[in-house]
Amino acid sequence: EKRMGITRMRRNLIGKARGRVLELACGTGSNFEHYNMEQVESILALDLSSSMIEEARKKPSALHVTELATGNAENLSNIPDGSFDTVVDSFGLCSYENPGRALAEMCRVVKDDGQILLLEHGLCSRTYKWMVKILNVNANSHAAKYGCWWQRDIVRMISDAGLDISYFRMRHFRTTFFVVAKKQLATSELEQQQQQQARAGNS
Repeated sequence: EKRMGITRMRRNLIGKARGRVLELACGTGSNFEHYNMEQVESILALDLSSSMIEEARKKPSALHVTELATGNAENLSNIPDGSFDTVVDSFGLCSYENPGRALAEMCRVVKDDGQILLLEHGLCSRTYKWMVKILNVNANSHAAKYGCWWQRDIVRMISDAGLDISYFRMRHFRTTFFVVAKKQLATSELEQQQQQQARAGNS
């Protein structure tokens, strides 16, 4: 990961986390060391695999994590709406059975003024055509071996989930995506938020 620049991307993305944090598909805890605990209140880290959770517990940086548990990103029914300031997912959308459902759950549990931080690999309309062809040809064999569908259209899925992309970068021939997303607010909610910001600026 370090040679490919993934470690740096993790550090830059996770450093944006603040407040109450939910991390999905946490795996063995590769993100834990990158949280800035001066701006993070608590971290709930979930993964579908109990063996991954056990490996994550062994990381010294797991001491920062408030709770580590098994959990399904596609079904967070035990978490109330608007519970978190930040939701994190790194390299999970490629492996979820229903990534749209996982994004919808992220959108539900994040606060209206919260953020969703995504580090994902896949495709988008701007990915080089020759790379799209390579990934599509090998998609089935790669998924069978690694459980990863690397040709999913990440940007379209984010948009379809009702999220706005506020920051976006691509690496690795436009197949790795660094995304900061927020909820799409209804017009009345947006106007109310703008009024509150204006009042705060004048105070």
